[in-house]
Amino acid sequence: MGQSYTSLSFNILGINVLTVIFAIVAYFIYGNNLGAMLAIVLLSILWNFAMFVSIIPFGGFIIYWFIADYIRSWVFSIANISSTWLTDLMWWLYIIVAIIVTIASTMILLRV
Repeated sequence: MGQSYTSLSFNILGINVLTVIFAIVAYFIYGNNLGAMLAIVLLSILWNFAMFVSIIPFGGFIIYWFIADYIRSWVFSIANISSTWLTDLMWWLYIIVAIIVTIASTMILLRV
């Protein structure tokens, strides 16, 4: 008998569920503004791409910090939105994940 595997994916059309939740919350925080919702989606996608920098051992999260700050300023300026508790929460969640990735890559490097 063959084994059957079930895979559970937390992606909706290639976008992770957390991004979708952030976008839905942003829609209401910014006053039913669809543009703000799309700006949060863009911000989250760009921060996800920039997360690859945090793989650099010892200081990847510091480089990520500066790149993510530039991305945040850029998205805020083109979307004409301001910082709220949601964007601050997103910021710190992504920074914490970047720190964890940097620590993991540093530990892998030191074990070799």
